[in-house]
Amino acid sequence: MNSNELPLQKTSRWPPQRWSFLMALAGALSLTAVAVALLCLRLLPMGIEGQWQWPWREEALRPGRPAVAALAALLLAALVALDRLRTGTQPSRRICAALLTMMVVLAAISMTVVGFNDPAFWLTAPAVVASDTSMGYYGQALRMTTARELFASHNARAMNRAQPYRVRTHPPGPILYFAALRNLFLSRPGLLAWVEEQAQAVGLTPAELRAQLGGLTSTPLTQLDALVALPMGLLISLPAALVCLPVFGLCAVISDRRVGLIAAALSLAIPSLLVFIPSVDAMPALLAALLVYLWLLALRSGSLVGYALCGVAGAGALLWTYGLAALAVPMLVLAGVLWQQDRVTGGMRRLAGGLFAATVAFVILYVMIYLWSGYSFPLAMWASLAAHREVMVAWQRSYLEWLPGNLYDFLLFAGPALSFLWLWSLVVSRRGGQPIRLGAAVGWSVAALLVVLLLLGTTRGEVGRIWVFIMPLMVPSVAERLARLR
Repeated sequence: MNSNELPLQKTSRWPPQRWSFLMALAGALSLTAVAVALLCLRLLPMGIEGQWQWPWREEALRPGRPAVAALAALLLAALVALDRLRTGTQPSRRICAALLTMMVVLAAISMTVVGFNDPAFWLTAPAVVASDTSMGYYGQALRMTTARELFASHNARAMNRAQPYRVRTHPPGPILYFAALRNLFLSRPGLLAWVEEQAQAVGLTPAELRAQLGGLTSTPLTQLDALVALPMGLLISLPAALVCLPVFGLCAVISDRRVGLIAAALSLAIPSLLVFIPSVDAMPALLAALLVYLWLLALRSGSLVGYALCGVAGAGALLWTYGLAALAVPMLVLAGVLWQQDRVTGGMRRLAGGLFAATVAFVILYVMIYLWSGYSFPLAMWASLAAHREVMVAWQRSYLEWLPGNLYDFLLFAGPALSFLWLWSLVVSRRGGQPIRLGAAVGWSVAALLVVLLLLGTTRGEVGRIWVFIMPLMVPSVAERLARLR
């Protein structure tokens, strides 16, 4: 019998575990319905008055027929995946590949159509991309000559108070990413011509778009740059559709492919991943899930090459945002649980060697970058953290008020249903004195990480977007608990 399947109960048609889940599911759905109703009535708190609040949307979303069709097909794919619960059989790799491909494509289609059918998108998307206040990466990408020059100048950028806030508090990776996307669009005039046609269809010419964006960036924009910023607003958001892939891999290693498919379906229902368009914060969520997945593979295989790959992947992830350093918490929790269960290949000695290999690979990569460009990771990170603290003080956001405010914001934007089921899965995982399962261990690591971030108080407000990289890690504990029910 598969370890994730429970024997059928002969004494009762509805065993206690199933009643527990049905009550939790009813509570999650009821909470979601109440939250949606309160949001529609604008009665739900959305930030702290006088400090920072989420802006209310003035116009209703118009998804359009293609998005409705895509979402319906996505629901069908999720139901096919969840049907594996009923049969209790392992789906083949071919079925998994087909379902995951369907999920990614349909999620991307729904995001695209919802964005393009939104009348406000055609101005807000390029404005968010180009604005120094919202991001600042695009303006820096316009000034960039080479990647080496970007890395070489980044230490000074982090300490320069005249630079945009996000540029000062983030590594050079996002700027490099925006520059690469810009070059991609500029190399495809046919694509830009199509974008221009679509913009003109809604009454927006490149000249008018440039005029609208003129005061948002310190870097002068050409009409071509203004036009490029429009599709870039969507493209930087689409990595959200890919998050289901590493989540599937992570849960397939933790349990099996059944759990992986359930987790993939759940990961595509996280509001912070699919609602924010444009958003550059979908990429950290993808990187976080991928990094934890690679780490689990290394732990289970005991391969020093796998550990070294994790070190390189971790170094690359920290070139996007320093906040991903927080992943050390779930990674250490996973290592501790696996070692306690004697499931780390090679035992403690191999684990110590793996940590050393990962650290060496991490350091070597940054030494190579330093020798190539002069970019100093520790100095840049320290300067960015100092800039972040400085901005928090300047914005006068109260530490004590945002302690509960951040937690509320996080749980709301992770989705009331997922948040409720995640908390339920943590509670039931400690019943009966059974050894903690890996999915539950990941769930508990998210709780520990949240406590650490809340107490540090380095972020006050907007965590529904900023802490989105943690949200996919809430899924494994829920998916594992679902898969244990027949």
